[in-house]
Amino acid sequence: MYKLIAALGILVSIAVFLGYISHVYHSNHKGESSPSGRAATRDEITAKLIENVDPAKILLNLRALTRAPHVAGTTENNRVADVIAHLWKKNGLQDVHFVKYNVLLSYPNYTSPNHVTLLDSTGNVIYQTTGVSPAIFPEEQGDEGAGTQWVAYSANGTAEGDVVYCHYGRQSDFERLRQMGVSVQGKIALLRYHTEFRGSKVRNAVLNGAIGAILYSDPAECAKEGTDQGGL
Repeated sequence: MYKLIAALGILVSIAVFLGYISHVYHSNHKGESSPSGRAATRDEITAKLIENVDPAKILLNLRALTRAPHVAGTTENNRVADVIAHLWKKNGLQDVHFVKYNVLLSYPNYTSPNHVTLLDSTGNVIYQTTGVSPAIFPEEQGDEGAGTQWVAYSANGTAEGDVVYCHYGRQSDFERLRQMGVSVQGKIALLRYHTEFRGSKVRNAVLNGAIGAILYSDPAECAKEGTDQGGL
């Protein structure tokens, strides 16, 4: 099972590219000196970098990397690794190879995803979610499993209790609740995405006594700059 994190690959690519450009520049300008010293050299290297950036290729590469979900350890993730390795070899990098790791990974249950159920005072079901987010752009988000709602490495189980709105799930939000006399002990925390990593929100909820957490995206925080006909 091959695993390669795309974000790390991109960062490494940028670092390698910077080193390559610097090497080419200094190789072609041996013995030359600049009246403004290092600043001029940096400016010229920056200009060289900008000249070699092709927006069209950025678009093509991004689509190639994100055309389908590529959760670590899956076949699709291996495809992404192959794409990156091919690009690196094509651009002249030497000794491009894969390193295999055996690690513990977390996967959702695609056939029976997580769901939230609202019960009335007698325990009857009022409403139940599907556990799958609808695709806004089916041609880009329609891959099976793409909308499955889950948080990696969260514990399996069913939590039943009252729900307490905890804003962004920051430690300061829980402190504010305490000041208001609101306890989340034994409750389910309702948390908004934004400001912090989702795992940190859940951890804060647990540290403050919550038995479960529900995360959601507030429409007020999505596409704040507006939308266009081609996408978000």
